[in-house]
Amino acid sequence: FESMVKFAKSAFAAALLAAIPSASAFVAPKAPFLNERIATSGKVDSSTSLNIFAEDVPYGEESRKYRRTVYDFDAWKKHRSQDRFWRNLGNIPNSGIYRGLINEVAAVATISTMACVWNGLTGGYTDFSGVNHDAVITSL
Repeated sequence: FESMVKFAKSAFAAALLAAIPSASAFVAPKAPFLNERIATSGKVDSSTSLNIFAEDVPYGEESRKYRRTVYDFDAWKKHRSQDRFWRNLGNIPNSGIYRGLINEVAAVATISTMACVWNGLTGGYTDFSGVNHDAVITSL
């Protein structure tokens, strides 16, 4: 009986999703893609598309032209080596992703550190031994 109830719920959900016209994943785009606009007009309209030709290009976009997409044997051997974890861990500060996200990571780290310090000062804390300590600032 339980399997019939699960099947009925699944069938109802599928019918409901099929009834929604905007749920189709195969919808033709309303506007031509960026490459098609360049090919047909010879120029890019920056008001309707991503302006990739702007002067202020972020590091992640600028470094795309230097990324390698094909491995030769030596590069593959280095990529699959057993010490790649430590090598990759040491290369984090040079990573393009890290460089692109450094401001966001710093903001989150700063806010979370301030929240931990504030909670420790005003609400007390428990150390690594499991001992509870009172709040340093008790007047709040």
